[in-house]
Amino acid sequence: ALVIDGAQGRLLGPLRFAEVRFDGADTRIRARDIALDWRFGISPERRLILPQIGIGALDLSLRPSDTPPALPADLALPLALQIDRLQIDRLRLQGWLAQSAAPAPSLIEIDNIAARLQSDGRHHQLTELRLSTPFGSLNGKATLDGTKPFTLEATLRAEGEREAKHYVMDATAHGPLDALAVNARASGWNLAGEADLAVTPFSAVPLHRARVRVGEIDPAAFSPGAPRAALQAIHRSCG
Repeated sequence: ALVIDGAQGRLLGPLRFAEVRFDGADTRIRARDIALDWRFGISPERRLILPQIGIGALDLSLRPSDTPPALPADLALPLALQIDRLQIDRLRLQGWLAQSAAPAPSLIEIDNIAARLQSDGRHHQLTELRLSTPFGSLNGKATLDGTKPFTLEATLRAEGEREAKHYVMDATAHGPLDALAVNARASGWNLAGEADLAVTPFSAVPLHRARVRVGEIDPAAFSPGAPRAALQAIHRSCG
């Protein structure tokens, strides 16, 4: 069921909503303090333009399932879309509870999400993505073809500080959506490493293959009394 509370503004924009709730069999969504402005571009490509979408808080809960998610049949849009500014102050991914008055526990909270989105209906482009997590900040960009095999190209940088030590990670993902090649390089905490992953998110074993290398590791960086060395650790696995 979809419930909309506290609607204000004009149908042609801008519009505000105090709260929008959706309760489905396997999905629950609750959005609060929503502001949006939009217009329809009169052109051959029929472009829907949203200069701004702002959401104060967005809660998302999915029912757990042992069945792998299904690859979508189509990810194309019926018209071109342009979102100049998407802002979500706080996103909470929550656990699943049976209907009760008690709030669902938060599994992770992500703050200050911002991005731009542009699509001609088939080719989707996400740019200027920024967000904050308990582990640090992330920024990135991605392109996705909305027709099979849903080719994805994405880059991501994460950086932050834990226990007064700075870290940074750069990652790329490319390939069809159901068989992604992911490469990540990270440094920090007196360590450096890289990983090459074959990710199959729509299969029963989502990590098909992994090669992880960590090093060079100097034991003296972790314990003053330890001998100095340059050690490497390499791990390979196949699903």
